[in-house]
Amino acid sequence: MDKEELLEYLKTNSGVKDKFIEKALDYQNEKNQKRPFAKRWNETKVERATDKIFSTV
Repeated sequence: MDKEELLEYLKTNSGVKDKFIEKALDYQNEKNQKRPFAKRWNETKVERATDKIFSTV
């Protein structure tokens, strides 16, 4: 089973990806709020960081 097949299986048979993305997005938003105002990321960058965390796992 390759990565794409695994992702498709998880998408259709489990809610793990959605739960993980939700928690990772919460984490990234919390981390972003701690940054100085001038260095805060926009929403797109936060979402990309969240996707990167998921792809790393």
